[in-house]
Amino acid sequence: MKGLGLTAVAINANTLHKGRREGENLWESITEGVSMIMVSPEQLTGEDFQKLLDNKVFWARVIALGANEIHLLPAWGALFRKAYQQIGFMRTRFPDRIVAIGVTATMARGGALDTVRLMLGMQEDQFHCIRRSNFRPELQLLLRDLGTGINGHHFPALLWILKSRRKTVIYCATISLAFRVTSYLWTHAEDKTDLQTRLRMYTAINFPSYNSATHQILYEDPRPNITVATAAMAQGIDAPNIHDVVIVGEVTDPDEAHQRWGRAGRDRQKVSDPRGIMYLTGVAVRKAKAIVEGKGKTTNQNLLSSVKSSMPEMTEGMAQLILAKYLSAEQDRYYGNPRENPRCFCKTCSTSPPPTRSSTCNCGRCIPENLPPLPSMRTTKTSVGEPITASCHDQARNLLIALRYDIWHEADEYRYGSTPSAAFLPDITIAYLLANFTAFTSVDSLHPIVDTNPLLQPHED
Repeated sequence: MKGLGLTAVAINANTLHKGRREGENLWESITEGVSMIMVSPEQLTGEDFQKLLDNKVFWARVIALGANEIHLLPAWGALFRKAYQQIGFMRTRFPDRIVAIGVTATMARGGALDTVRLMLGMQEDQFHCIRRSNFRPELQLLLRDLGTGINGHHFPALLWILKSRRKTVIYCATISLAFRVTSYLWTHAEDKTDLQTRLRMYTAINFPSYNSATHQILYEDPRPNITVATAAMAQGIDAPNIHDVVIVGEVTDPDEAHQRWGRAGRDRQKVSDPRGIMYLTGVAVRKAKAIVEGKGKTTNQNLLSSVKSSMPEMTEGMAQLILAKYLSAEQDRYYGNPRENPRCFCKTCSTSPPPTRSSTCNCGRCIPENLPPLPSMRTTKTSVGEPITASCHDQARNLLIALRYDIWHEADEYRYGSTPSAAFLPDITIAYLLANFTAFTSVDSLHPIVDTNPLLQPHED
């Protein structure tokens, strides 16, 4: 905003803390003389914000209300960042004369748009939707097989990143997964010179100073580096020279996937071949097929009523993306993208015009990849009846724990929603399997164990 000649002030927990430390009250400084005020959602319910609205000088100056990333209003507001719901109430707290504007790069057609419109208090005949295409011809989208369980400690499919010489951001669904991926890459890095700078982890539980340093490296260090992150770094990242954005494990909906992939290649002058990659497990693909075939749950109808827990289900839109024959065509269908955008005369597009669509799609489904085989996780052979090595024992245990979670996750939620995952494959069963691992020479030899657990019987094959 300052680059456009506008005076702007950001109000959030960090800037308020800094202001108090320097003896400045930011709330008092913005009543007049400021063109733009950027407020985090958490500040909207505070006493200081209400005092600002009660200030007659400020009230007389307000002409517009804007909300960025409005696709997050239903999901984030209902799940873990309740303050997002407050954005929907803002129009009623401001003068009737103001203009309300909402922007996002990922707004699906139909129900999703209607949900956000209602949250913002906009009537169907009293708002105008300007839809531009969010398809980026230069960004190659790739869906790959992870090859291992999402709950394990081994991710050989990601080892190429260590040698790619490309600035890469790896998004993980949980802090636990981010830690395990970071640990795995750190262990397998052959060159550990300055690795604490070249391999970083960004999560909400890190010290703010560490995350700030990671943020600075991502933006300012031109060298290839790897940042393993969670949703804490999903929004507002505009680093110019990210080559690859990798998502480990499926996300809940296409908005989340495209928003994260969109971090790659922000500056076309610095990155000419950005890629968005998602590593999927077999469970995710089976889940997607079940949803598309009408056998699984879908949360695509009404986001406000569908979000019931901290572990949201895969939406129908995400299932269709995973199974799509042409990823670019599916993106156009889901978002209702126009074939061509009207010409933009902004400074960025004038100096660096966006590339035009090619007649052929460059996604991984249209241009199959020739990926090298994954390294084998088994390093030694053991004779029948002999105990397996400690290394194989740990790897096998991780795989069985991952299998346990997959079985539990696929179970009928209505019947087994309150059943812990350990009941499906108890620790004592895992210990017995590992202690007698080499004695099981066929599927039939597992029947005596499986038959004792009704929860495990449907999965004996």
